Amino acid sequence: MDSRGVQTTLVDDEQIQPWDVAVDGTGAVYYNDLMSRSVFELAPGSTAPQAIYTFPDRGQQPFAIAAAPDGTVVVSAVITGNTSAQMDVWRFAPGSPTPTMLPFPKESIGALAITAGGDIYASAQQKVWKLPAGAAAATQLPITPRTTRGVAVSNSGDVYVSDAYGGGDPDGPLGPGNVLVLRAGATTPTVVPFTGSERTGTDRRQQRGRTRPGRRGKQSCTEAHGLVVLSPDADS
Repeated sequence: MDSRGVQTTLVDDEQIQPWDVAVDGTGAVYYNDLMSRSVFELAPGSTAPQAIYTFPDRGQQPFAIAAAPDGTVVVSAVITGNTSAQMDVWRFAPGSPTPTMLPFPKESIGALAITAGGDIYASAQQKVWKLPAGAAAATQLPITPRTTRGVAVSNSGDVYVSDAYGGGDPDGPLGPGNVLVLRAGATTPTVVPFTGSERTGTDRRQQRGRTRPGRRGKQSCTEAHGLVVLSPDADS
C-alpha cells in the first residue's frame, strides 16, 4: 500500500505461502515462503521474484525476515529435527547467496528488525534480544511482554514490541494487547498510547500484530482492523 492508501498486488501465486515480508532502502521486497523453504527477492519495478536462498532440509522453514536499507537480510528458520519451534537466525550480506548463522539463543524467533548500522533485534515469545553489529553474543533487553508479535527499532534507538496479551486480563486496565516501547537508554518499557489498538496481535485469524517504524519519526502499528499511526510525543 502506497502513501495514498492504494494497494497493489506484488505477487499472485497460489503455490506459495508467504509468512513475513520486508523492504530495503531501494524498495526491493523480500519474503519467506513456507512451502518451498525459500527466501525471495522482488526487485523494484519487477514482477518476477527470484529465490535468493532455499534452506536445504525439509524441516528448515523460514519465518521472520527483516531487511536493512543496504539490502542486508536476516531470517529466522526452524532448526532441522526440532519439535519445539527453536530457530536459528541467518544473515545475508547484500548480494550474497550464502547466509551466515548469527549468535542468537535457540528460541522461537517470531519477529526480527535490523538497523542501518547492522544492529539486529529478535523477539522470542516473552523475550526481546539485541545483537549489536559485530558482537559475539546477543543481549536480552529489559522488555517482558506476555507474547510478542512484532519488533521494530527507530532511528534514535527506541525499540517497539507488540505485546499480544498486554497485562493478561482482557478486561483489565491494560487491555488484551499493547505496543511497548523501550526508549534508548531506558531500563523500563512503557505502553505506547495507540487509540483503538486494543486488539493488536490478539486475533490470529485476522492479522499478525506487527510493529513497524514509521517515516519521519512517526510510530506505526498494525492492529486487527487497520493501521494506526502515532506522531512523535503524541498522547493518543
